[in-house]
Amino acid sequence: MAWPVNAAPDKDLQALSNIIEAVCLPSKAGYVFKRERLADILPGASFVSTKRLPLRRGASRVTHIYAAPNDEQISFVSIMRGGVGLRLATEMSRSSRPTANIISGSGCEVRQGRIIRYDTKGIARKLVIYSANFEKVLGREPLNPPIPPGTDVAGVTVVHVDSGIAYDQPHLAARLARDKAGRILGADLWDEDGLPYDADTSLSPFMVRRHGSLVADVLLREGPPIRLVPIRYPRNNMNKFLQVVEIAYKVGAKIVALPMGSNTENEWSAFRDAAARHPEILFVVSAGNNGRDIDARPVYPAAFTLKNLLVVTSVTESGLIARGSNWGAVAVDIGVPAEQLSARDYRGSERPVAGSSFAVPRVTALAARLKAVNPLWQAGQLKAAILGLATPVTGRNGAPLLGSGWISENKLKKS
Repeated sequence: MAWPVNAAPDKDLQALSNIIEAVCLPSKAGYVFKRERLADILPGASFVSTKRLPLRRGASRVTHIYAAPNDEQISFVSIMRGGVGLRLATEMSRSSRPTANIISGSGCEVRQGRIIRYDTKGIARKLVIYSANFEKVLGREPLNPPIPPGTDVAGVTVVHVDSGIAYDQPHLAARLARDKAGRILGADLWDEDGLPYDADTSLSPFMVRRHGSLVADVLLREGPPIRLVPIRYPRNNMNKFLQVVEIAYKVGAKIVALPMGSNTENEWSAFRDAAARHPEILFVVSAGNNGRDIDARPVYPAAFTLKNLLVVTSVTESGLIARGSNWGAVAVDIGVPAEQLSARDYRGSERPVAGSSFAVPRVTALAARLKAVNPLWQAGQLKAAILGLATPVTGRNGAPLLGSGWISENKLKKS
């Protein structure tokens, strides 16, 4: 089976539905994936790969990928436990461009359909969500809306590295750093399309996670006037940090917010080397949310011993390490209260946020306030001033849990 390039959304979804009906066999405990039936419904399809990712409670995420005629690809992503499927996501791509997705339940029943709409230049503009019968539109989500026109703003230049920001929201658009022609100074290092819109598609282009707008909102609320330079960073390619640092250097930023991290050191070698070459730039990074001592079990880049790295975590209003947040007397510099915050999401709606990712914008805002008063300060002076505000945090045995301690809410707001 092959689908015409200009197939209507319902035809793409119906084609996927037919495939699911062929390969998904319901059972009492869940579905069984019958890959051998694919040839009956999709002649000429060839197996490409299988990937397994262990999950919690004995479950696993299994992805089967098949190439189909006419440069098409079908992916089956199953959540499995005990040899049977609990949920199936079936995705179709055409010419390496994701086009349609169906979510099915444990009984192979279709629960929802999704399509991605592209413009004439091939830029993904909108994600459209359909009901189980594909007749009703349940919602539409922006993917790469046009950047609103504007001019440069005054303020402290801060680079924000995350999943991008919802630059179509007025409160974020108003603080975008721009060149003389009105072009934003940020970058999309994921799609390389110049549109750093808030969209983490590392799990699936149809199941988009939005994080950067929330972090940016906290930063702008608590900072002085800020010239925001958003960088949408690809979580599946950690070797582009040289570009991040070069952008920061080019726009004159001395502060970079980096609410990111992972357990794999070699993923961050490019960042380590690039940051070391620019000791004048302060990088405010997250300690992570694994609930562990990262001196013993490192998280990166937090565990790197760079002088221009400021590692932050979340604490309670009384200075205790927040539940789920990481600590470390060597690796983690300070904690700030970041458990009862509110931020606007990519739609502009308020929602509660918490964790060390949101300690990052609070400390970044503090650094920006200090920079506004002391414009000649660079990384070393900013870091020293921030650490000088901290009060020690110790464990039950009296040993320090954080390098310098924590900054109370009262002191954070007054500094």
